[in-house]
Formats: sequence, structure tokens, C-alpha cells
Amino acid sequence: MPQIKHEGIVKADPEPVFALISRVEPFVELCEAVRDIEVLGDGHYRWHVRVAGFKLQFEVEVTEIEPPSRFAWQSVTGIPNRGSYTLTPVAEGTHLHLSLEYELGNRLLARVVAGTTRSIVNRVSKEIVGNMEELLAR
Repeated sequence: MPQIKHEGIVKADPEPVFALISRVEPFVELCEAVRDIEVLGDGHYRWHVRVAGFKLQFEVEVTEIEPPSRFAWQSVTGIPNRGSYTLTPVAEGTHLHLSLEYELGNRLLARVVAGTTRSIVNRVSKEIVGNMEELLAR
């Protein structure tokens, strides 16, 4: 599985950052690529995203919740993926580390994503961190 790792600093304490991440639904506000998130109950969510012009859908289950330091998930349907956020307090706020593994069954999509993954992840991560800080400031 291809793996994506990204790190950033959120200018807020780990507790409110973790509370925001662990609610999951706010990712619609945090990232333009996320079109909708359906709450299915019992830690299960259906994500609708658009990446590189492709509409993708997958269902995930939350697999690990360790407030305020770790939040992890894995897919149960759709695009195989699993990932985690690890939060560490730092002087500037919270060091946020994303680790994501995924498998795209579509060869064309896999080529497009592989060619643009680094720029997409950097853009999306910056977008999420910036929007996270804005939401937490409200």
C-alpha cells in the first residue's frame, strides 16, 4: 500500500485539536476535497471525497481513540485505507502527524494520484491545519 505521512503545527493545545479530529464530521469544513461524511453510528462513517477530479466513497471505522494523543481508523468498504493522527504538545501548540495508507484499485486513478500525491497532501494538510485553527478560534 502506498503510504502518505505529513506533519504540521496547530496553534492550539492538544485537547481541543483532538476533540475536533475525533468528532470526524467537521472534516467537511476542514477540507475542500471532503464533500460529505455520513455518520453511520458506532464509530462508523461514510466519506464522500473528490480527488484529482474523481469521486470516491468509502466507509471507515474508528479503531483507536487515546485522548488527546492518538486517533486511528481503517476502511471497511470502498477504497482500502487506514491511518492515524498522532498529537504531541509543543511550545507552539500541537504537533500533528498524519499517517495514511491506501490502495486504489483503478490504475488510471492510481497513476494520477501517484503523480500528484505530494502536492495534494501538502495542500490538503495546510488547508486542514489552517481551517482547524480558524474553527478552534470560534
